[in-house]
Amino acid sequence: MTNSESIENVRNFIRESWPKTFCPPAPTEPGKLNLTPAAYVVPCGENGFFREMYYWDLWFTALGLIPDGHLKMARSSAECFMHTVETIGFIPNILQDGIDRTQLPTAARLYRLVYQQTCDKIWLRRAANAVEKELGFWQAFRGAPDGLNRAGHHSNPKGVETFYWGQRDRIKNLPHEHGERQIALAHLMAECEIWDYTPRFEGRCMDFSPIDLNSELVEVEAILAWMLGELGDANADRWHKRSKSRIATIERLMWDEKTGWYMDWDHVHQTLGTVPSAAGLWALASGVASPERAARVRKNLGLVERDFGITTCAPGPRPPGQIYQWDDPNSWPPLVWIAVLGLDRYGFREDAERIARKYVESVTRTFAITNNLWEKYNAHTGGLEVADEYPMPPMLDWTAGVYIACCERIGL
Repeated sequence: MTNSESIENVRNFIRESWPKTFCPPAPTEPGKLNLTPAAYVVPCGENGFFREMYYWDLWFTALGLIPDGHLKMARSSAECFMHTVETIGFIPNILQDGIDRTQLPTAARLYRLVYQQTCDKIWLRRAANAVEKELGFWQAFRGAPDGLNRAGHHSNPKGVETFYWGQRDRIKNLPHEHGERQIALAHLMAECEIWDYTPRFEGRCMDFSPIDLNSELVEVEAILAWMLGELGDANADRWHKRSKSRIATIERLMWDEKTGWYMDWDHVHQTLGTVPSAAGLWALASGVASPERAARVRKNLGLVERDFGITTCAPGPRPPGQIYQWDDPNSWPPLVWIAVLGLDRYGFREDAERIARKYVESVTRTFAITNNLWEKYNAHTGGLEVADEYPMPPMLDWTAGVYIACCERIGL
């Protein structure tokens, strides 16, 4: 295990680097929506890569921002999300005017984290309204059969083609016929709301109800019920019941008895997906799993646990020539924290600590060689030999947030 001095070197680097990811409020431009009217955080330092505000990154980032004394920046960034929902009704994956897709809805967890530090009930009321409006978006525009939700997009055919030209170096095996091409690209746009890109959905993302999305919506509904309870609002019970109802549906449709794992649900073919992934751990992180099924998941952690952490998907056959960055052997920081959080939630503390230590070890060892933090790591080696769809950037953001959270989890 790395020594405390090595870990402190990483912590010092993070403390010194946070300000490089802070951006002032964006100026208002005529004819354009300003979705970042307050100061906000971006994933990378001043190197020109990922300098926009991204959605689901921010809760994981805040796990480190707040302990490092940047509550004000976490709160300000959260207020950009609230403003965005109030303005356009949803949170785009990048906070820019014209973006036509969202991401996994982790804003509610961020709001709760900030409120627990401030106890500001006026702020909480605004947050609760934003969560309720965002849930309305998911129900109105991302509904799926069986009472679940799916990913999607709300672009037009021209926008779909524009999307292709921005992603053409990453997309393989695209049909040539125009109609089939449009359908394939629409599925890929939807995939960007979950993991861009992954073998989980076989190139048919809109045909699936993802386990991570639906588990996170359980948590969002439960957080809204909690928020309303804090505010003395009688509507709290309605959202509590919604959360429980979604749990029942997930338990009925998305549990694979054969593998002992939670899977995506193919609602078109009424069958489970075939790729076990770390997304299944979201069912523990959101409290979906029964105690018995959580124990089965723990027993089967070998599907995704490796020597240096959590790999994204279990290995398996893939389309010729296609590389997915959300696949084995890559270990992504948010999936590590979801694993730690989920195992902790069900009392599997030794397992949670083991995975947290693996991640700390991987990041610390690689920092000693490169003097930087990175977007993702190799779960087998702990190094940077990853499956890339684009050149991997050095990154603070959720890498730093999850590193700090894991250090705190194991008392370092």
